Amino acid sequence: LQICQYMVITQRYHFFGICMSYFLCLVSGAVHAQIVDSSFFKAVGLLLAVLLSLRAKNAVSRRQKLMVGVLDMMNTAKNLLYLLSDKDRNRRRMRAMLQFCFMEVAIWVTRNTPNAAFTDAGPSHSLADLDPEDREAVFVLRSKCAAGIGPRPLMLFLRDFCDELFDPDAPTESKFVQRPSGDESAGGSPPTKTRIDKVSIIRRFHRNLETELHALFEKFDFLLMYREQFMTMQFRWMLDTVIFVYVLLYPWCVRNETRTVLGATTAGMAFVFYGLNALTEQLEDPVQQKGQGFNLPDTFRVMFEDLDYDEVVRTRCNEFLRSSKEAGAAIDEELHKKFEEEIELEQMAPPSQRSVEAENMVVSRSIIPVASGAGLVNGP
Repeated sequence: LQICQYMVITQRYHFFGICMSYFLCLVSGAVHAQIVDSSFFKAVGLLLAVLLSLRAKNAVSRRQKLMVGVLDMMNTAKNLLYLLSDKDRNRRRMRAMLQFCFMEVAIWVTRNTPNAAFTDAGPSHSLADLDPEDREAVFVLRSKCAAGIGPRPLMLFLRDFCDELFDPDAPTESKFVQRPSGDESAGGSPPTKTRIDKVSIIRRFHRNLETELHALFEKFDFLLMYREQFMTMQFRWMLDTVIFVYVLLYPWCVRNETRTVLGATTAGMAFVFYGLNALTEQLEDPVQQKGQGFNLPDTFRVMFEDLDYDEVVRTRCNEFLRSSKEAGAAIDEELHKKFEEEIELEQMAPPSQRSVEAENMVVSRSIIPVASGAGLVNGP
């Protein structure tokens, strides 16, 4: 349907010209005669094949690069969240800030495009989702689409925000991991928290932070590049003209064809070439085009909802491990398989028989829409 719409509406003058060429061929009685030289017709077809194949190859490569860029950006957010996961409140503040920044990026990149309707259709981000301490700065630094101001100041604010949350005096282990000094089940000493000198902690944190933030800023600029046209208008006009000339001359080149077969063949050629051209044009702009493009707002929502689900599962795993150690169970593969079986049974159980933790896991997983591959959500 999109291809037919492209042919009839976008290329309506070409469509009208092709129909007129076919009817003139019928009226003039040239159905069984060859008016156009076959060598010229073959040369135009060869040129058309080269141009379409070149454009399709570049379009697929451009789409793949966008997939890599978006996935890198998502992985950067996960790394930043892990760097500041020593305290629950810091993790919640960082998660809310990152989601707000990513949604601002998605809205800014897809503004004034068909994909902008995706953001309006789904749940929007709000200042109320942030910690009260962070709302004032975000209110000033966030994007102002009506004024043409992007979210770059908000992205740069992440560096100061992370420095504020960083506590060099915090223990080196995460909240999910403990480093025991001995095997308690074997009679060793209980787990103890290990520490590294403060200077090394600060240097390591800032080195990792700068690496992740630099990658995040780089991918933000990479997304902005996709708002620019990939092919020049001259190249588009030339390709449209070559397709038009090739299909226009087809009824005058073949001979010994019936009127029905000639009309069906002409329509089929027009559908194939204009359809391939329309599909390639959408692949060239995967952010702006509807249908073949990516839904960036929903993609980022899926990522953060998936992070919430992962945290619920790991919290449940931490509680399971603690209770198993108190019962004297050995930490081995059998214990891990037992935990996975327990999680699977709890998720399959009726709602009335689920525990609070199991219900949270089911709810977290049920709100995550179907994504393509590692989390990229395509347009409808």
